Amino acid sequence: MTVYLGVLAHEQGRYDKAHRLLSQSLALSRQTGDLRMISFAVNFLARTALVLGRAAEMKAPLEEVYQFAIRVGDRYSTGLALERLAAVEQAIGEIEEAHRHFDQSANLYQTIGDAWSLTRVLNLQGWFALAQGWREHAWEQFKLAFEIAASAQIAGNALDALVGIAELSAGTGDPELGLTLAFYISDHPSSTKEARERSDRLLARLKPGLSAGLVKASRARARSSTFESLVESLPGSPGISAKSGPVGMGDSGTGKIR
Repeated sequence: MTVYLGVLAHEQGRYDKAHRLLSQSLALSRQTGDLRMISFAVNFLARTALVLGRAAEMKAPLEEVYQFAIRVGDRYSTGLALERLAAVEQAIGEIEEAHRHFDQSANLYQTIGDAWSLTRVLNLQGWFALAQGWREHAWEQFKLAFEIAASAQIAGNALDALVGIAELSAGTGDPELGLTLAFYISDHPSSTKEARERSDRLLARLKPGLSAGLVKASRARARSSTFESLVESLPGSPGISAKSGPVGMGDSGTGKIR
């Protein structure tokens, strides 16, 4: 089916092709009136549109599929629509709405016990918080996502969380931890393309300012690390002094998601 070819094209990094195929699938689904296929196509089209800088055009379709998911009582689809809607709102500068919808999405995933989707949206919340300068809250989201994903053996999402932790560590007085994590992510076979690219950029930024001995030691530590040892080695907080986040954010560091 066209929609699956569009999803495949996105995964291959062929975003223009993915957008064309997913748009065709959405048009066909609208012609047949298949609401579930409309929802499927819209959610994946939104992901591609975000990459292409076309977020604004996806808000109305996502609101449509969100309302449909609520009507039929599909909590997973509701959570996914909220997640995509939050990402679109972040991209177009609707920060309060994005914050609220990310929280609602995470709560739904937690309620239905979907650890894979929960850790994915926690990572998105981490990057969202970091973009707003809420560094303490970003740390909490990434660390919680990593702990849940590592416990559930969801390697890709655990590694995505480590990228955020590495970024925060490198920027708050612990470049050795940031460097070690970046090496670990870059070398791990389960790292996503995006995680590897982020870690490689971090390595390129950190290595010139550090001694050859420290770089060598960090690489050796990364090669001998496991998920379990990394969980134990992460500090409770990286000593971040920037604002922790807006009033009303959930206490995610304790495992509770508001």
